Order: sequence, then structure tokens, then C-alpha cells
Amino acid sequence: MAKTDTPEPFVDINAASHFLGITVAAIRKWRERGQMPFPCYNIGRRLGFRLSELSAWAESRAFGNAVEARRN
Repeated sequence: MAKTDTPEPFVDINAASHFLGITVAAIRKWRERGQMPFPCYNIGRRLGFRLSELSAWAESRAFGNAVEARRN
């Protein structure tokens, strides 16, 4: 199958929070405080997120064991 140049679609804040397992309020709080740990796009009057970027952020926070998790 040939590769297409179709850009990855955006998901809304509800889908992003569900994907990450966090609340919409947490995402809004990060944005308000300027602490958004992953890219966020203004799509008209809505926020948009790319699942690949959310996934990359989540994977960057992975730990090999509980001891590593407690250190961070």
C-alpha cells in the first residue's frame, strides 16, 4: 500500500483526556499555568491534540520499575 501524505487528524480535549487517563480539568489547568507537557493546537475555538504526540509524552514518562517511579 502506498504511503499517503494525509496529516494525522486532531482529537478534542475529551478524547485526549480519555486516551491519557486524566481529567479534562487537569489538561485545562496545565494550559492555564503554561505547563502543557505536550503540544496543543487552537483549532478555531477548540483545542486539538495529536494522539501520536500524546503517546510520545506518555511513553517518555515510563519507568522500568516502582523504585524508578518513586525517585521521580
